[in-house]
Amino acid sequence: GVQVVDPTDVAVDSENNIYFVSGTVKKFRYHESLGTEYLDYAPEGLNKENFGTYDIALDQHDNLYAVSYTYSKVAKFSPEGKLLFQFGAAGEAPGQFRFPEGIAVNSKDEIYVADTGNRRIQKFDKTGKLLQVIPLDPTTGNYSEAPLSIDFDSNDNLYLLHNPENKVVKYSPDGKKLIEFGHAVGDTLLMKNPWKLAVDNRNDQVYVTDLALAGFYRFNLEGGLETVMSHKRSAYLNGNMMSIAIGAIDEIIFIADRRDNNKSQILMFNGMGGEGMYEWGNLWQNEDLHIDNERNVYLLDEIGRITKFNEWGEFVMSFGDVGHWGANHPNIVVKYPKAITSDLFNNLYL
Repeated sequence: GVQVVDPTDVAVDSENNIYFVSGTVKKFRYHESLGTEYLDYAPEGLNKENFGTYDIALDQHDNLYAVSYTYSKVAKFSPEGKLLFQFGAAGEAPGQFRFPEGIAVNSKDEIYVADTGNRRIQKFDKTGKLLQVIPLDPTTGNYSEAPLSIDFDSNDNLYLLHNPENKVVKYSPDGKKLIEFGHAVGDTLLMKNPWKLAVDNRNDQVYVTDLALAGFYRFNLEGGLETVMSHKRSAYLNGNMMSIAIGAIDEIIFIADRRDNNKSQILMFNGMGGEGMYEWGNLWQNEDLHIDNERNVYLLDEIGRITKFNEWGEFVMSFGDVGHWGANHPNIVVKYPKAITSDLFNNLYL
């Protein structure tokens, strides 16, 4: 399995490797026949200490870009994780940022940043030189309630998820506003609390996750609504943040569903039909493994949860802490447990 702790963003590269932000950037690959494989990936200096809260994007060469909401800067990393360059500073002047939240790269390797606090999108060349500033419409309103999200279609048209007005705005490559959609008056399916947007370049479709829907919408490139997929009843999606990425395989999408009570997951869906196909997460870092005198296997994780399997590897039970420490979980015995063992009578010790 994959340990998914409070994911804030997700991205997929050209080989269908999945990246997600959880303090640092984690990377893994899913093989239908072989299962999940963790990949060794640690972008140089990309962590909470240096970047705080940040979003990520990948270009066509699988270089990784990060935009820091906390420290108002952008960094580019090679596919191997080497820091190539970074730029930006806090402020209102052109080229500066104020709480930037979205980043995307077009086919010309031009970098676009959703500069949320300054109510604009800024366009840079592949070296970080400022090319254009696109003001948002309207320039007023509360832009702090939810993040702005951006992506491109195959013709380098820009799509912006404008959260304060629950709409998607489409811009031409030169920054001209073309259309907006998703908020038609009287539409019973209009977006209520959209969170993130992603564009499928192969199939010419725009996907938008919605927290109130507990699912996602699929539009064509002209704004026509094609599918509404809600997972409220099936409990696939119920997080307080839902980032989305398009897979490298046709009609596959990935959603990072950040949930309370340590139950965050990354889920893979068929984007056309909306069926859930696979899920990862709801796991915490393992700390120790122990086998008792009856060959039962005990796995201890960092929140004090113990999972018991029999000698054939079959699940028996799970016990211990199941959530964050604090007043709501008074029965936890050991904080930050590191080891587990048993005596001759198979009593357990942490």
